Amino acid sequence: MAVIGATALTYADWAKRMDDGYHVAVIIELLSQTNEILDDMLVVEGNLPTGHKTTVRTGLPQATWRLLNTGVPNAKSTTAQIVDTCGNLETYSVIDKDVADLNGNTADFRLSEVKAFLEGMSQQVAATLIYGNQFINPERFSGLSPRYSTVNTANSQTAANVLDGGGTSIH
Repeated sequence: MAVIGATALTYADWAKRMDDGYHVAVIIELLSQTNEILDDMLVVEGNLPTGHKTTVRTGLPQATWRLLNTGVPNAKSTTAQIVDTCGNLETYSVIDKDVADLNGNTADFRLSEVKAFLEGMSQQVAATLIYGNQFINPERFSGLSPRYSTVNTANSQTAANVLDGGGTSIH
C-alpha cells in the first residue's frame, strides 16, 4: 500500500506551512542554490525534430613562412558535426484543491509549493549542463564534462580546448 503523504500534500503539510495568523508562512529556502550558469546559457530552437546539429571548426590551417622563390604547401581547416539531443525535464505540482483553499489564499499557498519545484528543476538542469551524459542517461543531454573530458588530442578533437590544471595526482 502506498503512503499518500510521500507524494501529495496533506493537512499536516498544510499546517506546517501556516504562520500563527493562518497565512502562508515565509519559507526559508535553505536548499536554494545560485546557478549563474543558467543565466548565461543560450537557448536556440533545434534544427532537428529531437535535437540540434551544428558544424564546428576543429582545426585551423597552418601558414608557412617562406623565402623568395620557394613554394607554399597546401593546407586546410578541419570541421566536425555534433548532434545534441533534447531532454525533457518535467514535473507537476499537484495539490488537492481543498488543501490549497484551506486558508483562503490559494494562490500564495500554490506559489509556495511551486517555488520548490522550480528550484529543484533549476538544480537538475545546472547539474546536467556540467555532468549530463546522454550515453549513460539517454533521456538527458550531454553537458560539458563528457564533451571536454580529456587533454589528449589524439583521443578527442575538443582536447585542445581543455586546460590541464594538474590536479590529477593525490598526495
